[in-house]
Amino acid sequence: MLWGFRLVFGLKIEGADQVPTTGRILLAPNHRAYLDPPLAGVTLHREVFFLAKAELFKNPLLGWLFRLWNGFPVRRSGVDKEAIRAIGNLLEREQAVVIFPEGGRCRTGDFLPAQRGVAMVALKYQTDILPVYIRGSYPWQKSIFRRGAMKVAYGPPIRFQDATQHGNSREQMQWIVEQIEATWRHLAASDQR
Repeated sequence: MLWGFRLVFGLKIEGADQVPTTGRILLAPNHRAYLDPPLAGVTLHREVFFLAKAELFKNPLLGWLFRLWNGFPVRRSGVDKEAIRAIGNLLEREQAVVIFPEGGRCRTGDFLPAQRGVAMVALKYQTDILPVYIRGSYPWQKSIFRRGAMKVAYGPPIRFQDATQHGNSREQMQWIVEQIEATWRHLAASDQR
């Protein structure tokens, strides 16, 4: 699938060496389009699992595609304890899991505020987070056959141990969220140069 993204969208990858090839890790990409889940994982040399809103699995084609890409449903209203357990099981098996902290797609070219769910999971399962910046997935039609129009950039990891130095659990989660957002903005700014 990677060669397809490179051929059709001129996909450019930066910082993939930041991603460990083994062991548990949470990937935290910005989210603009339905192409983002496969983009977040296709550039890695390991199996990746990701969350998608439960409503998407009701569509037979999308549900089939998301399952093919190791997606599993999450209810976005309230805390989905079943999804958290599923994530925990994957992390305990030393897997890579993608969680979109914005909680939905942002089509303005900016970022939605990151939610605390990914931070809560990182602290609960003692897992580092790797912020990921995705550019050019929306509108994807503008990226067709344009070299470098689509990009996935991996930032440096946010160590869950570093978060434990920042007060109570609420403050720790806020610190993690701020680190994710700052990394997205840094990767986006370096993309403009």
